[in-house]
Amino acid sequence: MDQQQKPTGTSGDALAGGEVAPARDKLTVKRFEEWLRGAQPGARLVYHTGFYAGDAGEELNLRLNAERVRGMVYLHVRRRTDLRGYDYIAARTTRSIADGRPRPNFAATMAEQARAWAAKGGHQTRKGQQ
Repeated sequence: MDQQQKPTGTSGDALAGGEVAPARDKLTVKRFEEWLRGAQPGARLVYHTGFYAGDAGEELNLRLNAERVRGMVYLHVRRRTDLRGYDYIAARTTRSIADGRPRPNFAATMAEQARAWAAKGGHQTRKGQQ
């Protein structure tokens, strides 16, 4: 699918640079999944417009976050030029759907290392110092 085309199943309008404007009706998880399957790397989808991303819906936000963790999309925000809030954008990465395993959670790994380090005595003070 050409990046300039509308993704199948959405009512959004194609914009320059492969970006898809938000649908006039609320984007659903099903339509997001259809876009994700057909989107080329670099394609962008405005999944919500407003002042608060939570207004996009809990189910959609959970799915977007899950795809971010899998490395399938980058999520970012852009202020609208008409000052009517922000565009919340999902940008397709180069990772293939088949490779969509969760990325390692480096923060959790570092926390585990810190706990192990502390269990071994952690930072030892010199004698006489507190």
